[in-house]
Amino acid sequence: MNRDTCERHSVLTPLVMCVILLDMKTATIREVQHNLSALLRRVEVGDEIEIRRRTHPVARIVSIRTRKPKKAEWSGVGARLKRMYGRRIVPGTSLEDIVSEGRGSF
Repeated sequence: MNRDTCERHSVLTPLVMCVILLDMKTATIREVQHNLSALLRRVEVGDEIEIRRRTHPVARIVSIRTRKPKKAEWSGVGARLKRMYGRRIVPGTSLEDIVSEGRGSF
């Protein structure tokens, strides 16, 4: 049973509601009115919920908690690289390119 099938049902059974809630990244105003606590639990763990009036987005529910990114531990990297490679130049991709690729484009 998928969400499209569920939305065609005139009566929302508990099974249909579970499928909708498990699959939901968007919610109608009616779904928000009836399932606000379940939606807020999803938002608390990091999901964003887009609220729609029919097919038009009207609002978005997001968590107000911002997670602090973990800082990488770089304390022994320089010494370890020096032990491994000494003064020779290592062929391959530059560290700058690797870091840029890992961060992605914003």
